[in-house]
Amino acid sequence: MRNLFRKAMVIAAAALLPVLFNPALAHHSAVTWDLTQRVSITGTVKVVLFRNPHGHLEVLVAKADNSTETWNVETSAMNILVRRGWKFDQVHVGDKLTVIGHPNKTLPLELYARELHLEDGQVFGDPTGKDAALD
Repeated sequence: MRNLFRKAMVIAAAALLPVLFNPALAHHSAVTWDLTQRVSITGTVKVVLFRNPHGHLEVLVAKADNSTETWNVETSAMNILVRRGWKFDQVHVGDKLTVIGHPNKTLPLELYARELHLEDGQVFGDPTGKDAALD
């Protein structure tokens, strides 16, 4: 009887592990991004999704050979950015903008946004380079 109880407890614990650790796996730290570099891309917004836990943009960037490449851009959480003055209704599919941010350490064409420069001159983020406005 004791072995049966022990087996039941092991099975129950194993079943609970994914539930307990799912929040930790669902979020990554800044270790994904090369915080020692800031990269600038300019292009046309293809996709814009400002939501939690992170916002997402896809930006079509022209290459020297006249082809384009799609950059994936991640932002902080929408609620954090709104408190810092970002106005998401001013960024639309088709807009031209410049994004400055940290490149992904392992995935090319991925950037963590620190600044968005809109075509009309508005800047969202921290152009001082101290990155105080996003985290």
